[in-house]
Amino acid sequence: MTDKNKYLTKRGDTYYFQRHIPQQIRHLYNGKTTFQKSLGTTCLKTARIRRDTLNGEIANQMASSYDPERIRFKAFVEELRQLSQTHPKLVDTLSADELLGVASDDAVAHAAYNHVVDGHSIQYSVTVREMLQSWLSRNAGKKNADTVSKMRHSVDLYLTWLRLPDQRLHDISKKDVVRFIEHIAAQYSASTISAHLSRLRSVWTHAYQQGEVTCKTSPFCDHDISQYRESGSTKKQLFTREQFTKIMTWAEAQPQGVRLLVNLAVYTGARLSELCNLTAGDVFTEEEVTAIRIRKGKTKSAIRIVPLVDELAAEIADIAARMHQDAPLLGLETKEAGRIFSRFKTAHITEESSRSFHSFRAHMATALQRAGVAEFTAATILGHATGRSMSYAHYARSEEMRELKKAAESAANQIKASWYFVEKSN
Repeated sequence: MTDKNKYLTKRGDTYYFQRHIPQQIRHLYNGKTTFQKSLGTTCLKTARIRRDTLNGEIANQMASSYDPERIRFKAFVEELRQLSQTHPKLVDTLSADELLGVASDDAVAHAAYNHVVDGHSIQYSVTVREMLQSWLSRNAGKKNADTVSKMRHSVDLYLTWLRLPDQRLHDISKKDVVRFIEHIAAQYSASTISAHLSRLRSVWTHAYQQGEVTCKTSPFCDHDISQYRESGSTKKQLFTREQFTKIMTWAEAQPQGVRLLVNLAVYTGARLSELCNLTAGDVFTEEEVTAIRIRKGKTKSAIRIVPLVDELAAEIADIAARMHQDAPLLGLETKEAGRIFSRFKTAHITEESSRSFHSFRAHMATALQRAGVAEFTAATILGHATGRSMSYAHYARSEEMRELKKAAESAANQIKASWYFVEKSN
């Protein structure tokens, strides 16, 4: 078999993928040593493409695999615990190498034996990647794809800095985290550093909740990153009138999902992830007011109801009515949508990082202010902490809905008057 056809076999007319599973990720395949899967095609070219996709998935699993010694340690512990239940006298009288059939100098096996007989073993204790995988399993279906991706990225960033494939939680020191912060400060803003630390804290907190670590306070807590904050320089800036008009003109020529994404961002001030996470069931109409319900957001205050302006309401309601309730309203994944807009903005609008998709939120906030909308009402539309309580996010009264709709329409008029130049035809 040539390298081009590596891992490919043929049964009848159909191609199959067949590959040996590396030791460190066999736990993901129920302990199997070989993975086989039909590629569902009789075309060699298509089979190669699908083979490459599966190889890529295995490569990602390898990159995310945790300490192989920890895997052996856990396997030995499980075996010894089963033996202690079925043959307790054997565990008391035989040594680790006799019970497990390993060499007398196998440190991992002896650590597992001591762990089962004497108690907790720090030497092969829980690792960062292991607890990340546990956190991901626990939160499967609860966290969106963007959040999962960011969690993985933060762990990868930390371990890459350490130049280690994995690290035991017990080995993480506060001083190491300080040095990690100093290292990434040259590349990331203070808010991004804070976000990475928050995700790494989540991994530690999960380990504590699972009883894997005894200290509740993690080394990722209580770090002063104020010295890395740039006063005012990272604040999102508004697009100019010419830039804004060019963006809107571009959006009108895009596929439906991208066009509506930009328009919803402009006239609701919602964040990119909030809009991409909308489903058809999040669109509803009550007493002639059509609105979207944002169920997940950056903060608790982000959970809210946002009425739609007239020029969007009918189209959004019609689209949602023709879809399954759980179907993504815009059909866009957050990262994909962000890349689409960023590529256009960088190539045709500006390379300034202070002007981005999030600037639409600044436009809406500014428009609400210029329209004289009360701060309390504006905060509710934008999902700021000074907005209404979470109960309002689920049960809005009709008069409040009409109040928000009026405010949204006023802001829309301000946006058009201030930034959106539409040439009138004679």
